[in-house]
Amino acid sequence: MTTLLQRIKRNVSADSINRQKDGTIIFRRGYFYRHGMTPEAFRDKVTSSLKSLGVDHTVVDYGDHWTPFNGGASLSRSSHFYVRVAVQLVKVGEQF
Repeated sequence: MTTLLQRIKRNVSADSINRQKDGTIIFRRGYFYRHGMTPEAFRDKVTSSLKSLGVDHTVVDYGDHWTPFNGGASLSRSSHFYVRVAVQLVKVGEQF
């Protein structure tokens, strides 16, 4: 049996998907150049992917974390777009 988080990781396009201590899920997409991408566009892609999976959710926070380039830095410490989501309903029989 696969968990809900495993299904999300397989079906949502993001560079990093992690569950936080407070139960929210954070999606990150790193960039060096934005190439016209916006935090709103990334939020919309994540929410549409979650809706297609049938996951009821609420966007808690989203935005753009910009920082000067630092070679070798982790994604969370590099420039990235992020979306933090709270999952509202876990179906019976699924683990989270």
